[in-house]
Amino acid sequence: MSAHNRLGYSPLSQPLVMFGPHGENVTLTLNELEEAMFPRLVNCSTYTSHIAMCAGVLFVLLITTQRDRLKTPVHIFNILSLISSIIFSAMQYISMTGPAFQIEVQLFHDFTTLSRKDTNLARIIPILGSIVVGFIEFSLVLQCRSVFASYKSIRKWMTLVITSVATAVTSWCLAVDIHRSLTLGSGTGNFTWMDKSKNVVFAFSICFFSSIFVSKLWKSIHTRRNLGFRQFGPLQVIFIMACQSMILPLIFCFIGVFYPSKYAVSHTARIMVVINLPLSSVWAAAQADMTTDDNISSLMPSFFQTVDSEFSNGLSLGSGNALVHPYGPGRPKFDESKNMDLTIGTYLANKGYKDTNAL
Repeated sequence: MSAHNRLGYSPLSQPLVMFGPHGENVTLTLNELEEAMFPRLVNCSTYTSHIAMCAGVLFVLLITTQRDRLKTPVHIFNILSLISSIIFSAMQYISMTGPAFQIEVQLFHDFTTLSRKDTNLARIIPILGSIVVGFIEFSLVLQCRSVFASYKSIRKWMTLVITSVATAVTSWCLAVDIHRSLTLGSGTGNFTWMDKSKNVVFAFSICFFSSIFVSKLWKSIHTRRNLGFRQFGPLQVIFIMACQSMILPLIFCFIGVFYPSKYAVSHTARIMVVINLPLSSVWAAAQADMTTDDNISSLMPSFFQTVDSEFSNGLSLGSGNALVHPYGPGRPKFDESKNMDLTIGTYLANKGYKDTNAL
């Protein structure tokens, strides 16, 4: 056992003497130095995972969504949210591995040693975070309007309310981040309560929009269940994703209240919303296509089963005159060019199948 341990002395408590920004001696311990470095390592790995998740979802969204659907406002805002989140996370990673997050800058809050480029980068990044919030909020506004598309009497009032909420949340986050950028390195401004207020406001908006989704979709599912439906298709998918979009970001928002500035928890809450919104549309579209294909596959055997039964009934009469010609009255009419029932062809055309010969 060493002499330090016999005396009850911890190696992490040994002092380190550093020069301050004005030439004064500043005494630190290894434990304080480690506490200053640990959030930097955690945040770098967190922002790297954010880039990977958003890039993966963006790739899936682009290759699985039809081009005409990508031009809709909802998909445009979802794509902008993903792209802006990737840019924000990449710039945060560059900033945290650069001079702005060196030990002497973070411990002594001395930003005079930074170049103009590094200072401007540190000031732009918070504003980019507010832009991400703005894209998220107005994407939620458009999706809430689509939920109430059939309720024309309350749609205008609902649009006014949800737009006001989204504008207020975005404006508050933007005001806080602009104040942070202007006071960077000045030593003024309490950033802790600002970061907490942003998390609380964003959590409120997520609860507000998600509650609208969940209540409306639950009502639709409950109505269809009373009508005897067992499968709910895209409604069930969007209901699940709406619940997930509300619960997961709320967890990270509440964690961000306790750790407002050290860790990238608040941005993780935004990433959860940014990822869940496009995934819900992709999953719902895939579920809708599967439902359409199941309906077609169930219709085709029943059609041919009906024709075979009628043909066998004619044979059972024992006379060739009893057989009715396929093109006569009382028999399904066929299109010779397509070799299928015109009723089924119309059904497939209504479902979006342009080339029925492909079947």
